[in-house]
Amino acid sequence: MQRDQFVLQTYDFAMAQSLAGRTPTQPQILTLYLLESAAEADLAALANMTSLVTVTMPLDRVPFQSAQVQAATGKPVFSHGYPWMMRSQLLLRLARAFGVTGFYKD
Repeated sequence: MQRDQFVLQTYDFAMAQSLAGRTPTQPQILTLYLLESAAEADLAALANMTSLVTVTMPLDRVPFQSAQVQAATGKPVFSHGYPWMMRSQLLLRLARAFGVTGFYKD
């Protein structure tokens, strides 16, 4: 099995940068749900990380952070939430209005 068939999920900036440094071609997703906030400098550093496929965040943080994350990183933003959230057309339309590219659920 080839490692490049996987997209690895990272949970903080240090982990994402460490993976990119060790394996620059390994695709990865940075998930922001464990981080309280994201500094502009940390987000801007992600813009040059070619292995970063997307940044994800919980649906309830979208109105506050999705535009900031997308502008700083240049990466698409995906969101996730509880099943009832992901079935709400209103919530999904609002998230799209705030710049979310797509959605997923675990």
